[in-house]
Amino acid sequence: MKILDSCGCFLTTRNAVVVNMILINMMMAIINLAFEEIKSNADAYESKFQLVEYIKRTARQVIGIEIAKPVEVNIQKKYIPLDLLYT
Repeated sequence: MKILDSCGCFLTTRNAVVVNMILINMMMAIINLAFEEIKSNADAYESKFQLVEYIKRTARQVIGIEIAKPVEVNIQKKYIPLDLLYT
């Protein structure tokens, strides 16, 4: 019985560590995506104040204080005739 208790304790601890590592990894991925977005739009900001304003606006939108403006996506698909694909 003691073996099962120690085995259960070990498995519970291992699972807790694994889940924490996965969650930390996901958080770091989200932070990296945010930094990449800011870097790619860095030329759009004329000063540091605009960047700070962007961060404040995004935080308000995430919290729910401010409603985010809809993003307009302009995707132009080029259609390839099917007979060209299968020749």
